[in-house]
Amino acid sequence: IIVNSQATLEAMQEYAAEEQQPMPPAAVAPLAPPQWPLAGNEPPLQAPYFIMLGTIEPRKNHWLILHVWRQLIARLGAAAPRLLVVGQHGWECENVVDMLERCAVLKGFVFERSRCSDAELATCMQHAQALLFPSFAEGYGMPLVEALALGLPVIASDLPAFREVGG
Repeated sequence: IIVNSQATLEAMQEYAAEEQQPMPPAAVAPLAPPQWPLAGNEPPLQAPYFIMLGTIEPRKNHWLILHVWRQLIARLGAAAPRLLVVGQHGWECENVVDMLERCAVLKGFVFERSRCSDAELATCMQHAQALLFPSFAEGYGMPLVEALALGLPVIASDLPAFREVGG
């Protein structure tokens, strides 16, 4: 079995031990960082903004960030930074989608893009203040690797895979 991180391998080994199953031979092969196209000079949003990248699903913890943004807006008003959420809707994300679509407080502060080209994504990330990545669980964390490849700061959960691939 080829896995993408030592953290994933260790999780597999723990699972095999819990299930009293033999662990097949395995090797770690980290994914390569992207070769980004040139970013555009024009940022997608004029105000300072942060970016979340990844499928909208419960383990990615968009719910937390949207509540944080409501508090930022309440505290800072028009001076609150913007948030750009890039990712398709996944499973069991109805509460996040409802908040994105229906929360009047977030209008004009939180923007959603379900998909974009590599060049558009490079532009979005290059002009952001930081990537926000508060996941509950990850086996690798490609958005973290992508952000770091661009020199974009990352604010992320303290997960073994993130410590491994992000240093």
